[in-house]
Amino acid sequence: MPAMLCRSLPPPSCMPRPISPITSRSSPLRWRRRLARRSASIRWRQRRWPPPQSAFWVMPSPTPASRHARPGRKDSRDVIPAFSVFTGATPMRDIALHIDTYAEPIPPEAIDQAVGFAGMFDATLAGIALHIDINVPTNWLAEKIVHVSQLAADEERKSLEAAQASLKHLEAAAAKAGVKHAGQIVRALLHRGGPCMAELARTRDLCLLVAGYPMDSQRSVAEDVIFGAGRPALIFHPERAPLPSGSLARVAIAWDGSRSAARAVADALPILKKAGDIRVMTAIGEKASATSGQAGELVRHLRMHDIAAVADELDGRNRSIGASIDAYLEERSPQLLVMGAYGSSRFKEFVLGGATVHVLNNCRTPVLLSH
Repeated sequence: MPAMLCRSLPPPSCMPRPISPITSRSSPLRWRRRLARRSASIRWRQRRWPPPQSAFWVMPSPTPASRHARPGRKDSRDVIPAFSVFTGATPMRDIALHIDTYAEPIPPEAIDQAVGFAGMFDATLAGIALHIDINVPTNWLAEKIVHVSQLAADEERKSLEAAQASLKHLEAAAAKAGVKHAGQIVRALLHRGGPCMAELARTRDLCLLVAGYPMDSQRSVAEDVIFGAGRPALIFHPERAPLPSGSLARVAIAWDGSRSAARAVADALPILKKAGDIRVMTAIGEKASATSGQAGELVRHLRMHDIAAVADELDGRNRSIGASIDAYLEERSPQLLVMGAYGSSRFKEFVLGGATVHVLNNCRTPVLLSH
């Protein structure tokens, strides 16, 4: 066959055609972008090698280094993430206590109970006292008639004196009980006490708050911490719902399978490990998600953490959730109630859940709330 005829024949279909930026259908600009991305990826990998020692632990390998290991480097398969080694619930080491200074200061009995509660977990109790700042608008007529600026200065002075007296009592009570403690005075506007306390509680394991009445400023602070801190809050009252100290005989969990309830149980794991008897309460029929046998999965989960729990089911079809909770607390008499908080921090005065409003208005047992 002539040579010219051989050169004019098309290549066989089994032979792959070479691909290049010129012969391919892609444009040269697209190929340049691909090469740039590949070069950037290679440079990024080189910068990240080796991994930082603060985030990884390098373990000796029982086998020879693989062919993927670099000369003079540890094999990438021998690098184990540090977070995969830790198991179990995080212990409570940092507990905050909100110290109210206006209009009525926190009772000394509440400080004593907070010290005893922190002592059960060998935690540091940090007393955070809010020194109010009353911003008075300038008005010459009101200043001349009632001396508004002087009145505001007197209230601020009373708030500061109450903060100093409460922190002094906290220091004496903690030193007597052998509990680690700390104290600080934070200046906050009168109407910004709640958001200020919520921001400070975000770096604490738990925040203790004294229960207030629906129209009380302390109630507003509690709602802001519950829905704005992202950390659990424990609401108590020194007379109606005192904090336990020494030991926890019984803890009740209000369980409906919701996200907030799951968050509350996870936050309360260090406390549940200290309890002798744990009861999981479910009001059957109160809502569509509360069904019979639902608490069994939570009991199994707690058993994986070496926590023994018993499930209790109530008929909640013909009464409110608040009435069901009150009846159960009266029957079982737990020292602490764990439940999820329902509502929105932006419109909390309109959409607070029925169970959340009930336990805040009728605090008969200390309640740990998480949102």
